[in-house]
Amino acid sequence: MDKKMKSSFDDIASLLPIRRGSDPHKKPLFLVHDGSGNLLAYRHFIGRFDKRTPLYGLTPSTLSVYCQQNPKELIRKLASKYVEAIISVQAKGPYNVCGYCMGGIITLEIARQLASLKHKVGNLIIINSAKVPYIVEDEIYIFYVFTRYMGLPVERIGFDFADTDLRNAIETVSKNTAGCIKNGEISKLDDSSGCAHIARIWRCLERQGENHRIENAYQVYNEALNGDGFLSKDKFHSLFHVYRQSIKATMESDNSSYLEGNFILILAHSEVSFFPAQQSDMLEFWKNYCCGNVKVNYVPGNHYSIMGSDNVLNITQIIESELAMG
Repeated sequence: MDKKMKSSFDDIASLLPIRRGSDPHKKPLFLVHDGSGNLLAYRHFIGRFDKRTPLYGLTPSTLSVYCQQNPKELIRKLASKYVEAIISVQAKGPYNVCGYCMGGIITLEIARQLASLKHKVGNLIIINSAKVPYIVEDEIYIFYVFTRYMGLPVERIGFDFADTDLRNAIETVSKNTAGCIKNGEISKLDDSSGCAHIARIWRCLERQGENHRIENAYQVYNEALNGDGFLSKDKFHSLFHVYRQSIKATMESDNSSYLEGNFILILAHSEVSFFPAQQSDMLEFWKNYCCGNVKVNYVPGNHYSIMGSDNVLNITQIIESELAMG
């Protein structure tokens, strides 16, 4: 990040200048944080992306304040502040905004609010993002998604099952609960559902309690990195609470239609199969929100590896090519 440039925007949102860019004629690219509340997922992207283009990051200012917000209002409120931040460095459009995972949902709301202010959006770049088609209140499920996000060997935390088994359990529960996965519903599944193994694991983890689960996950995190993890125990706990808030905000957000702009949709070739119908849902979700130009690109990897060093060059090349076309 260019430390000479101002980074703090207000008490809710931050505009983080990453680099100025060597070409003053190029419009900035704004990167929107994912569910972690930071820009770490973009670290390989930033290193590979065109150095001539100015880069800015949009993140929450204070994660404790972020976690205190009403999840249903969080994305709308953040987007409002991010719009102000964007306009503060680029007074007129067209604007180029990019979001990975939860960042894609925030990007959609940013675009909607920019359009409502009569600003032109140039390119909306969405990287493997969509709103999950059900509400999840189950704390063990949220914990599982977090451990997958962290890249942990989940079987060492107690999640000893195939992704397809969890997918079946989620589908079974959602059929009987109007699309809402409530606490305790998965752990009640029996042999007749074919999900008894998942239910037993859920009951065991429920008995452990939240603090014990997170401490166990932190121990596995440290062991997996040979004690060289960059997160302290407190920061690991904090990251979990931020991620949980992000999941709830994404599921409970009320997206409005957005009808203009150039949508660049970048999807992973491989699905993460514990999310029912994830990839097909992604494509349908974005088609429903754009009556303009939707360009779909598939790149190697799955949701968790798509931004890694082995795959991100494909993403930078796609985005550079699209931005070069204006």
